[in-house]
Formats: sequence, structure tokens, C-alpha cells
Amino acid sequence: MSVTNQLRGKYNYSFSSRLRKRIKCQLRALLTSKAKRYEFAMLGVQARLAKNPPLTSSELLRNRKTKRDELKKEVIDHYGAKCKCCGERNFGFLTLDHINGGGRTHRQRVGNNLYRWIRKNNFPGILQILCWNCNGSKGAYGVCAHKWGVP
Repeated sequence: MSVTNQLRGKYNYSFSSRLRKRIKCQLRALLTSKAKRYEFAMLGVQARLAKNPPLTSSELLRNRKTKRDELKKEVIDHYGAKCKCCGERNFGFLTLDHINGGGRTHRQRVGNNLYRWIRKNNFPGILQILCWNCNGSKGAYGVCAHKWGVP
């Protein structure tokens, strides 16, 4: 009987981490050869893969998009969930704006994931929520079209 079959029969994989550490320490004496250690390590990999099968690429993309949207919603909800200028509340139209400008240099410093940086840094006060129209107008002309009095 191989070492893996002995271990499979003797130990169930649903035990606590402290017990798992103790068992590993006790089994080190049994697992003297490199092949036996590798075989034991692969038991854990097989158990994890059986419990959590690998995701397809479409499932991975869907999970990433879901997490990204949840993080964006958390950030937008924290900053008020409406455009500071015109009051737009549709989530699809809302975006972040740097109050005093400098968004490009800030994004270069922070990297791609601005929303994660915001949460990590406790939602700093240098940002506000604007809709895409107000944000684009502010970026192009320095002030939102609503401030000019344009309908």
C-alpha cells in the first residue's frame, strides 16, 4: 500500500489547520524520500482542485467584472451616489473626478486600479462624483456646462 493510500485512509481532509500542521510534522518522518514528499503534496493539490475546480476564461472574466463593479458601487455610494453638479443618479453615468484636477498624474502614480487605491486609502477627500457629461465638460473647459447657465 502506498503512502498516499495510507494517508487517505487514515486522515480526512476536513480537519483544522492546527491539526493539519501537527499531522504534517508527524508524517515528515514517514516522508523521507523526495518522491514520497511530492506524492503527499499532490494529495493536497488534488483535494483543492476537487473542491474548487478551475474556472473557464469566460467565468474568470465574469468574476473580475462583478468584483470590479461591486468595488465601483462601493466607492460611488461612499461619495454620495449622485453627480455633484447636475444631480444625475444613474450608476452607469457616474464617474470619479479629481476636485482640483491632476487626475492624469494621480492615475499614473496610483496605477490602473484607482477604486482599490481609494478604498485602501480610506476614501480621500480629493475626489467627487460627477456624471460623464459634467466631467468631460470640466476637463475640456475647466468648468461644467451647468455652471455657465447653458441648458
